[in-house]
Amino acid sequence: MLALRRVEIEREIADKRWQLANVEMRLQQIEHEHDPEPYEIVVKELPPLHVASLRHLSPTILEVGYFCETLYGQLYTRLEELGVTPLEPEMTFYHNEEYADTDIDMEVAVPVDAMVTHTPPADDYLNFREEPGRTLAAALVFEGGYSEVGGPIQSLLKWIGQHNHTTAGPLRELHLSGRAHGCGIVAASVPVIEIQVPITPIK
Repeated sequence: MLALRRVEIEREIADKRWQLANVEMRLQQIEHEHDPEPYEIVVKELPPLHVASLRHLSPTILEVGYFCETLYGQLYTRLEELGVTPLEPEMTFYHNEEYADTDIDMEVAVPVDAMVTHTPPADDYLNFREEPGRTLAAALVFEGGYSEVGGPIQSLLKWIGQHNHTTAGPLRELHLSGRAHGCGIVAASVPVIEIQVPITPIK
């Protein structure tokens, strides 16, 4: 019973730390609301992608890191078993229609050769699909920890609204500095992450 209570208290502490981080981030946003945009945001076209992926619903944002590590490990292991070569960069799709702290609909993915999605191997575990291209997407590149992407994402979504656009597809988190998880990979000391959001003008 004491061991269970310790786990409960640790979870409560983690939740409070996350709430505190959110409050501090919001205070910084208010304090710097009229400051110049801290990130260089560009608008570009996104080509179609052929990917192998695993999709999962994370109960809260606190578990996203755990599920990313677990799912990427499973993804790379299964691709190796199937004899499919993963390409780069690996990416995580977030399918929620707006920024959320709970019920995060996430999909870890790696690009694969187009022939793999045209004639996918017989497998009930992985998804082999084509992610459609996008005519317009807002994007920024961020250097920092994976747990720190909340700020850049909020900045990007704010910029989209300020420029009279709205989101038009899942947010993408691309790991430009190499694999972040799975198969004994040692992540880059300072990860380089690109955040992409398909957009469309508000009419």
